[in-house]
Amino acid sequence: MLWYHWQDLDTAAERDAEFTKITGWGVVGVKIDFMGSEAQVRHQWYDAALADTARYKLMVDLHGSRLSVGVHRTWPHVLTNEAVRGEEYAGGRNIGHVAALPFTRGLLGPADYSPMSFQQSNPNSDAAELALTVLLDSGIMLPGGRISDYQARPEAQRWLRMLPTVRDETKYVSGDPLTHGSSAPRPVTARARSELTLPSHRDSCETGAPSAVRTSSAHRPPPKSVPCAIFLCRSL
Repeated sequence: MLWYHWQDLDTAAERDAEFTKITGWGVVGVKIDFMGSEAQVRHQWYDAALADTARYKLMVDLHGSRLSVGVHRTWPHVLTNEAVRGEEYAGGRNIGHVAALPFTRGLLGPADYSPMSFQQSNPNSDAAELALTVLLDSGIMLPGGRISDYQARPEAQRWLRMLPTVRDETKYVSGDPLTHGSSAPRPVTARARSELTLPSHRDSCETGAPSAVRTSSAHRPPPKSVPCAIFLCRSL
């Protein structure tokens, strides 16, 4: 996936030239950024640009974009869009902010939040950062950390390796916008969907595996199975 300023894809001619070139390279997606406008002409650009990316069979991440307005129904190749104060910002990312997101921005569609930006003087615990990968839905997750950040956190590497790439269903378990959120995603597996069952948030995902990870000032390793519930709490 290549990252573009929207002005480099402003016209149909620019898009045709770029998309012809990068699809020839084998690129399968584009991250388009810095739209930052609700003007009519910008909305018209969205319609034209998304039609062109669909024609070239390119997946899309609309970063620096408007709020979700059902665009994913018309253009299912749009995997996510930002429209949220994500972790590229150094401040304002306390638990009170991130715990509210599933009840506010999260209701409007997938959010490109860029979780796990460990280098950003993070006020939250590492456990809270890992929890965001489940609590916030996004068709493609683009972590904001550096390679060295993950090398220094083996638990983060284990967590990312076990996360499902596709969710069959996500259930709300409990939560409050001021304090915490808990959701239970069910990953798609090779088994028939009718055979899948959603674990209770009180039960383990697998025998002996914890069903939730709670925030803590200490680094805690994630469960060895796919997480079935995630909590973010302002205080324990």
